[in-house]
Amino acid sequence: MRVSRCAPAIAILLLCVLSLGASIPAVPTNTWQQGGALSTARTGATATLMADGRILIVGGKDGNGNALETAEVLNPDGTIAPVPSMLTPRYGHSAILLHDGNVLVAGGHTSGGGVVNSAELFDPVANTWRWASNTMADPRADFALSQLIDGNILVAGGDNGSGPLSGVEKFDLLTEAFKYIGHLNTARKAHAASVLKDGRVLITGGSAVAQETGQGSQFNSFTC
Repeated sequence: MRVSRCAPAIAILLLCVLSLGASIPAVPTNTWQQGGALSTARTGATATLMADGRILIVGGKDGNGNALETAEVLNPDGTIAPVPSMLTPRYGHSAILLHDGNVLVAGGHTSGGGVVNSAELFDPVANTWRWASNTMADPRADFALSQLIDGNILVAGGDNGSGPLSGVEKFDLLTEAFKYIGHLNTARKAHAASVLKDGRVLITGGSAVAQETGQGSQFNSFTC
């Protein structure tokens, strides 16, 4: 049988590849894998993927129902690390990554069950929090944030503590300020929002006053 002269080189190359691969954690397909434990047990928190690959986990409430201001990050290697706490404890809030790399965290419930209209920004480079330029017009929790094609953020619906909201606001990326711009056809909370290819935002489902809704409402972002 004839053996190729390249065989030893191929074998060495394969051995190097296998050795390199052995140092990289396997990522099985179609499976769940146990991750690291958070430093603080929490529910009603948000987890936001940042530009550097870390995931920012903020707020929520503990087993006693107390709102949390603590924050931590899940690193790409699977480890958990603390970051500075938010300026306000909150749960049921919304969070979104901005085009400039900062993370906007807005609204939510407080420990007493009240609802806040404040918003703050996390700067992953400086590792600091700061207030937005102003507060939202409406206190709201269980609402949706959507990034428009111009980078600004659409704030829609939610619950103000008395019931679902129809109010819609826009967060301006440059001024870091909120502006009230209109309302949904149907007041709703805990709904879903999707940005369409043509720039419109589709708002679907959610809970209305004393009933679940199966309706859809579209907001045309070109008229913001």
